[in-house]
Amino acid sequence: MNQLLIDHRADGIYTALSENGKIVELFIDTVSENHNGSWVGRVIVGRIKTILPGLFAFVDIGGKKNAFINLKKGHGLKAGQPILVQVEKDASGTKGMLVSMDIKLKGRFIVLTHEYTQSVGISRKIAGEEERRRLKKIVQKHLPSGYGAIIRTNAAAQPPSVITGEIDTLYNIYTDITARAEFIRPPAMLYPVSQNNDLHNLLSDILSAQTDEIHISTESDAFFSDIKNNIRDLFPNLSCKILRQDVNLQLRRVLEKEVKTYIFARNTSRYFRMGRDNHLLK
Repeated sequence: MNQLLIDHRADGIYTALSENGKIVELFIDTVSENHNGSWVGRVIVGRIKTILPGLFAFVDIGGKKNAFINLKKGHGLKAGQPILVQVEKDASGTKGMLVSMDIKLKGRFIVLTHEYTQSVGISRKIAGEEERRRLKKIVQKHLPSGYGAIIRTNAAAQPPSVITGEIDTLYNIYTDITARAEFIRPPAMLYPVSQNNDLHNLLSDILSAQTDEIHISTESDAFFSDIKNNIRDLFPNLSCKILRQDVNLQLRRVLEKEVKTYIFARNTSRYFRMGRDNHLLK
């Protein structure tokens, strides 16, 4: 029995993976409910404001500052036109966000890209030429026309059905994004459905089609709805497995004793490990 446990507290969001009743991974997200976190990965319909030929195009994507695109030769862009972009880098100092017209959708095992070469990359952390060839063959055979992919480290040893299932899910999300982009008024965010991008990225890393149950503990109806929308966005088939159930005590017990796992504090972007004395070790 594989369970995902999510506990929404005043001091943050605690997310755990449980296998046969044992917590195997625990993540702590101290980003508050009202904090939007990073914009990286968001897919937005924006509107081009100005163009500096050969340098940048500035785009209104709904942020405090206009985002910018590094222009390539023959870009064909015009001021005032709508444009579908993805945020690659958050705003910093006087610079707005860096965005790109190359949309990449990240799943747990695959990153789906839109490119006519249909190239397939693979994580260097996947060892063994035979396994690398196996994964590439699965992906190349199943990729929709006009799409490429990057095979993530988590894909190692996964059966073909898991890999192809995620490709199908990401492809459906991609086609839904492009369809809605034709009719929506910019600026508007199309993906993810959640305003908490950090949470969406975490769920995309730890959810899988093999998850049997999802238990969510929260007093906030808005947060519960947000989580459900995120999960539907990533794995529609898991929607029927979402339960609203208190897991606070279960996770507190984990924190009070030795846990041989990694805890990811997303506000510091560092990993920690629980020591025998219950102190976090770097």
